[in-house]
Order: sequence, then C-alpha cells, then structure tokens
Amino acid sequence: MNLKHGLTLLPVVLLAACQPSLPTVAAGDAGPPQVHRLRVGVYVSGDGLRSPAFAFWDTALNDTCGSWADEHGVHRCFPTSTVPYNPRSYLDDACTQEVLLAQTGQEGTLQGVTLSLDNNYPLRLNRAGSPVAGTTYWTGTVGPAGCEVHPVPSGYGLYTLGADVTSTLETLEFQWMDAP
Repeated sequence: MNLKHGLTLLPVVLLAACQPSLPTVAAGDAGPPQVHRLRVGVYVSGDGLRSPAFAFWDTALNDTCGSWADEHGVHRCFPTSTVPYNPRSYLDDACTQEVLLAQTGQEGTLQGVTLSLDNNYPLRLNRAGSPVAGTTYWTGTVGPAGCEVHPVPSGYGLYTLGADVTSTLETLEFQWMDAP
C-alpha cells in the first residue's frame, strides 16, 4: 500500500462520512426532495447554451409566477397563468366597500386584484367570498370624485372579499450577480 495515496484519501473518506446522506431516487421518480418553493426554468440550446426562462415555477401553487410589488411594496411571486386578475372594485359610489369582480361560479377560488382597469399588475391575492347582488361596480380611489361606475360584464359577478393570501406568496428581492 502506498502511504501517500492512503493519506490523500483519508480526508475525502472522513468528509464523505460527515455529509448527510441524500435519498436515493428510483427510476421514474420526480427527483430529490425540493429545497425551495420556487424553481427557475432554463432554456437549453442544441449546443448546450443555458439561458434563464424569465419565469419562476411556484411548486405550492403549481403555476408560473412573476415578480410584482404587492399593495405594501413587497415584491412577491404572483401566479401568472391560473389566477385571473381584475381591477380593484367597490360596491358603492364612494369606493369604500371593496368587492371582488370575478367570473360567475368562482366562490372560494383564488382571484388577483389589480390597482385599476388600466393597470394589470397584481396587487393582492384573495379568495372569492360569497356572491354579492349588483349590476354595477366602481373603480378608482376612495371618495366620489375618484370613482367611476361600470356595468358588471356578462358572465361576471361580484363577491365579498375572502381570505387575503398575498402574504403566503414567496417574497423576491432583486440582486445583481456577476456574469460567469
């Protein structure tokens, strides 16, 4: 036995013995357990070039998500393909009684709320509550001067605000990174 090789391997063997064991993955399994809720996809070209897919995958919501600031200015990963977004809506002409505008039959589903009709960036994520009677809704800011009336579109209804689940979304912070 060559003593030099034995001493060289000793630290590697000791280091390996101290590492936590990873679970083995049987053929056909999805892979090792996930460490993070969000995953990042990459595009891979035929010659192996890798580029970010510019989207996150939220494993808890099973949906792509993108970074927008919520109503408190915190950047969160809002779902982008399975959750509809509608303008912040009110039941009254003073814009004080907030309701959700959503397609009919959506009680209990996740509904995104945006700031206004012309701003489609997410602001909040709520569950739709009970249906509310009404054929019109208002958008705008609190106070009669800032409110605009709109007819409830065909196939849509008004709902009470259910649970606000915005805080359950992953927070994101932008950071620069050095190119490889």
